Amino acid sequence: MSNELTIIGAGNGGKALACDLAIRGWKITLFEIADFAGGLKEIMEKKEITRSEGGVETVGKLECVTTDIREAVEGKKLIVVVMPGYGHKRVFDMVEPYLAPDQIWVFMPGGFGSYEFIKTMKDRGSWKEGMAVAETATLPYGTFAIGPSKIMISVRSVVNPLGVFPATRTDEVYEIVKGIEPAAEKRANLLDVGTCNLNPTGHVVPCLLSVSQMEGREDYCMYRHAFTPSVKKLVLQADAERVALREKLGFTDHHPLTPGYEMALPYFGEPTYLAGRMNIKGPNSVKHRYITEEAPYGLVLYSTLAHKVGVECPITDALIQLSAALNDADYYASGRTVQSLGLEDKDIDAFVEYLTTGKE
Repeated sequence: MSNELTIIGAGNGGKALACDLAIRGWKITLFEIADFAGGLKEIMEKKEITRSEGGVETVGKLECVTTDIREAVEGKKLIVVVMPGYGHKRVFDMVEPYLAPDQIWVFMPGGFGSYEFIKTMKDRGSWKEGMAVAETATLPYGTFAIGPSKIMISVRSVVNPLGVFPATRTDEVYEIVKGIEPAAEKRANLLDVGTCNLNPTGHVVPCLLSVSQMEGREDYCMYRHAFTPSVKKLVLQADAERVALREKLGFTDHHPLTPGYEMALPYFGEPTYLAGRMNIKGPNSVKHRYITEEAPYGLVLYSTLAHKVGVECPITDALIQLSAALNDADYYASGRTVQSLGLEDKDIDAFVEYLTTGKE
């Protein structure tokens, strides 16, 4: 495969990936939805992004920066979606006319959005036999913007679970993805990776339990101020419900959160992760994606899967209800559920076999 790659989504993660890969010699097309491209003017004009890492600044030069989805996707072989879960459906609609049998789609991270993509395209009759779809558990970096065309990479992943559909193509796709994300680690299938996301509990719990600080002080930093002993305790208890779900599904290597990590994800290592996050301010609103993405597209998936297979998850359920109440929302109606994915009446063993072979 060539070194051409399209990245869909120009938030902090997309910009970091585009810049980092460009520096490493990839020919990058960066796409953003026009509604959100207002902050990209400088990048679109210069076609470059600056990476700051370890006190060193390096410029990555991009091949193309565009709001034209056809230009970004048509004829491209490797497409990486770097976008919050609540943006996935809009992307599905936009890319549908340009799908091709030889494409590899990677959701980074996925949160099982990769399977929603597969189901959506198959339901619409737009799926192209020969496509492969993958997702990772997390971004390759801890990153944030420090200017209109400059990003800071504070830490890199040390392990990043990778699932592929169909799973029979895992070895092939892994060899390609590791060129993008060297820390990629082969896992059983998309569901294995979709339940490896640690952010839903690690973000929602501290946000909910420090909401008065979050909304009340301008210098609030979740990583510095939120993780008291009791908050850590609840994070670990909530994550234990995720692990219980994974065990019921027959998965191993859960990468559980552990005492002392303070949301320093096992994927990034500790204490490196914390050192890079301690001075990042925010979030300062319950509208932040730490709640509006992680609850409906993470916790709701875990909850509905757990109830389907008979695993109790009272803490997860409570976190969902509290998050929804703060935002006047119904996250079971709007989020990623067993029902919305068409899995309510599916036998789990048969579904896992489908994820392996790609054949129903």
